[in-house]
Amino acid sequence: MELLLNRRENPRISLMQSIEFAVTTSFEHAVLKTLGTGGLCFVTSAPPQVGRQLLLRFEIPGHDQVIHAIGVIVWSRPVNAQHAEVGIRFIGLREDSLDRLRKLCQAGTA
Repeated sequence: MELLLNRRENPRISLMQSIEFAVTTSFEHAVLKTLGTGGLCFVTSAPPQVGRQLLLRFEIPGHDQVIHAIGVIVWSRPVNAQHAEVGIRFIGLREDSLDRLRKLCQAGTA
């Protein structure tokens, strides 16, 4: 019998909604796939390099206020010939935004 361990330190939820990210000054559109208190995953046709810092802005279900965060790309993998998944670890997130993410993830984890 083989045990599979969850390497995530923080619970996360599955979502499929719009997110925007910027490596420099202009924001790109992507699709948010999973979201947790420690980071997120999105799908994009133009993945930045691992190690790059990004500005992020997105909404979460049940809240009208946009969350602004800073993250670093910790991994990237192709989904198909046109798209890649990108894993982000938050390195800058306001405390009130973190509280909203905690509540959302406690309501339903993935």
